[in-house]
This record gives sequence, C-alpha cells and structure tokens, in this order.
Amino acid sequence: MKLALAAASLAISCFSPTSHAVRYVLQDLGNELVADHLLSFGDRRDELRIGPSGEVVGTGGGNLLIHANGSLQRIAPPQGHRVQRVSDVNSRGDVLVQLTDTTTFRSSMAIYRNGGFVPIGSPTARYSYAYRLNADGDAIGTESSEGATNPTIVRMNAAGSSPIPVTSGNPDFSATTINDSGAIAGFPRDKPANAPFFVEDGSLTSPDPIPEIYQGYLHDMNAHGVAVGWARPENRVMRPFVATSDGYSELEIPRNTGNFFTEGMAYSINDRGDIVGGLAFSRRAVLWQNGKASVLGDLVDSASPVFLLVAMDINNAGQIVGLGGRGPFQPEYAFLLTPVPEPETTWLTAAGLTVIGVVLARSKKRRRPSVGA
Repeated sequence: MKLALAAASLAISCFSPTSHAVRYVLQDLGNELVADHLLSFGDRRDELRIGPSGEVVGTGGGNLLIHANGSLQRIAPPQGHRVQRVSDVNSRGDVLVQLTDTTTFRSSMAIYRNGGFVPIGSPTARYSYAYRLNADGDAIGTESSEGATNPTIVRMNAAGSSPIPVTSGNPDFSATTINDSGAIAGFPRDKPANAPFFVEDGSLTSPDPIPEIYQGYLHDMNAHGVAVGWARPENRVMRPFVATSDGYSELEIPRNTGNFFTEGMAYSINDRGDIVGGLAFSRRAVLWQNGKASVLGDLVDSASPVFLLVAMDINNAGQIVGLGGRGPFQPEYAFLLTPVPEPETTWLTAAGLTVIGVVLARSKKRRRPSVGA
C-alpha cells in the first residue's frame, strides 16, 4: 500500500507545472483564542476550527469566540451553561459546541447558527459529545445515560439522536467523523485495532487489516470519503495516515525537523485533498499537499523566525488555523494562514485527489455484512 501511494504521489507530481510549494500570508490572531488550550497532541480539547469564509472559532472564559473580519466576537452560552469546547464548523458555517451545565455538570451538544444555540441529541443523556458536523446538521458522537457502562455511538441532530448501525460482533466501534454525504468512519475501541471502518448506505466496510497497527483514530473525512488521523504499532509512536474504505497508508514526516521519534498526527483534510496536522516532539505544524509534506513555518514569508506549532483545521479555500508561539514549544497565539494565489497550479489538487482515489481503489476491500440503517 505504501508503494501504491508513493506511485500516486509521483503521478501527482507529474501533473504539476512547477515544484514550488504554495506560500502563505500569516495573521496573528492574538492569545485570547489560546487561553483555554493546552498543546497536548491527540487531545481534542486543543482545537480551533475555521469556517468556510475564514472565520476562526474557539472558546475562552466559557464563551464561544469567533474571530472574523479583523475582530473577535464573544458569544455567551445559554444561561446556566458554559461552552466547554468547539468540535467543528461545517461547510455552511454552523458551529458544533459542547455545553456544560454549571450546576449539574451535565454535558450536552448544540449547534450555533443564526445567532442562537440549537440543542441536538437526546435531552435525557447524562453525557453527550459529538466530533464532527456535516452540512445537513447531522453530528456523529456518543451519548451515555445514567448508570451506563459504555457510551452509545449515535447520529445527533435537532430532532434527537439515533444509534449508528454496527454488527453485533463489534459493539465497541468508535465513530469519530461524518462527511457531507452522510458517510461515517472511525476505529474500533478494543485493541488491537488494525483497520479503520466506514459506514455508508447501511454497509460497513474496512480496508484489509495491517497486523502492525495496534491503535488508531480518525480526526476528519472529506466529501470524497478520504479520512485522516493517526495510527501506531503497540508500544510505539503515533504516525499520521490517510485512509479510505479501500486502503490506507502512512503520510511522510518532513525531514530536518528534529522530530527524531517521527511522531505526528493528521487533524484535518479539505475536499481538495490538502491535509494539515503536526509533529509531536519537534512541535511543528505540517501541510501534506500533492503527496508531499512541508513544515508550514517554512512556507511563510517573515523577517523573523515563525514557530507554527500545530495546524488544527483547513477549509476548502486552503486557509489554515492553528497555534503558534514565540518559541518552539509554548503556544502563545492563534494563527490564520491564507494561501497566496498561484493561478497556474489551481487545478493540480483536484487531479491529485483523483489519482489517489484510483490507486486506493486497487487494493482489495474486506467487506463486512450489510446492516440496517
């Protein structure tokens, strides 16, 4: 599979009229969006999100924070609640948030749209958390009732919640992402978990397992069913990877970054196939584009050193949000990167995504029994 993706990357590079990486304009958004964040890779509490128009969304002081058009807006949650975290912003600009009741500490999910918070999921669940939100207002996550041993995987929306169909032999799947087509993906909770799973149109599929993989996690999936996340062998470090229901492979680690343990994670993918994430030990934000990895700080024109520590999200316009610092370790500000247009290469990424899809489709698919919706 690695050889297949390498061939795909080579094919993509052949389409390119130039080998130059895209350049970015850096905007320092200040430290208010950073106040509630710890730079702990893999912890979903360290997230910032970017909307379709470049609005940057986060939390601070129990409020929802939205940075747009050069100003920061503070949005108070419903009375008696605090905004615990932001999970996602969909392609319509709706914001998925987790709310916590300040009296009972009950956790619930809501969508912020049109100036108000709309509750989603079961109103009786003791604990709710949703990871991703699609354009139809459907979120994927888990709910727990009082006294329940394990959370239930559910699809949440304003009408309530419904369980996600899984086979009876695999009750411990953890679904963590949903795309605008309604496809769902995740990794088994039990270990060893040596392949992700995908649910589409009631059918559950997985690529052929890789015995070396012990644990994994999917952070995001684009409209074409390409998912990104991390996976690791037992007692070894996490590596970024890309997957579809037909196959998956590690993403390359940029060289000369001081990341001796080669640990990293892919957090977000847009519909053009651009992927962003970070390296854990050397604290570098990374862009994977056209099959190649680049340290994002090297793609910013600046008179002084730029320390971009982790890239958390990328929208379909190619804008990237993440955390940066004055030095290589401590997050001190949120950043927004906007690509400098290069007309001669605007068609490249779509061609590259097509090539990757063709290559992945060549691997054998391990299909599980169809299940009801």
